[in-house]
Amino acid sequence: MDAETSDAELMQRTADGDEPAFRELVDRWRNRIARFLHFCTSNAHDAEELAQDVFVRVHGAAARYTPTAKFSTWLFTIARNLCRNWRRSRWRHDVQPVPLDEVAETLAAMDASPAAALGKAEQQHLIARAISELPERQRAALTLRAYGAMSYDEIAAVLGTSRSAVETLLFRARETMRRKAAAWREKDPDSSASSS
Repeated sequence: MDAETSDAELMQRTADGDEPAFRELVDRWRNRIARFLHFCTSNAHDAEELAQDVFVRVHGAAARYTPTAKFSTWLFTIARNLCRNWRRSRWRHDVQPVPLDEVAETLAAMDASPAAALGKAEQQHLIARAISELPERQRAALTLRAYGAMSYDEIAAVLGTSRSAVETLLFRARETMRRKAAAWREKDPDSSASSS
C-alpha cells in the first residue's frame, strides 16, 4: 500500500471490504494508540485489549465513517471513550506504577522541567499516582499531547472543547506536576542532586 494513501482513503477501502487497507490503518496507528491506552491503564495487557477494541470499533464503523475531522482525532476519541469506560468499571485505588521512563518521557514531551528531578526508581509509583490523580480532562489532554502527539486543536476536537480550554487544561496539569515534583525534591533533596 502506498505510504501516501490517506487514512480517509484507507477507511473508504475498508468500508468496501479491502482488508489489507484496514491492516495498513492498524499498522499506522497501533503503537500510538497502545501507548496512549497503556498510560491510561498502567497495564500492558489491558492496554492491548483496549487497543484491539478500538480497532474492532474502527472496522465496524468503516461504512459510516465520514472524514469531517482528522482521522487521528476520530480514532483517539474512540480510544479516550474506551479508556474512560475502562477506568469507571475497573479503577482500583491502588494504582499500578507506570514505567518511570515513560512518565519522564511524557513530562519531557510536555516541556515539564521536573522530569529531570524525578530520576529515582522508587518515585515511580508517586509519579503514576500524581498523574492518575489529575482531573480526567487534564489527564486526557496530557496523554493525548504526549502519546497521541496531537496539536491543541486536535485535542480540543477529541475533548469536545476549545483550543483555549486545552491550553488551560495542559497548563494546570503541568503546574500540578511541577508542584508535586517540588514537594518530592523538598522531601528528598538527594533526588535533585542524583539527577543532575
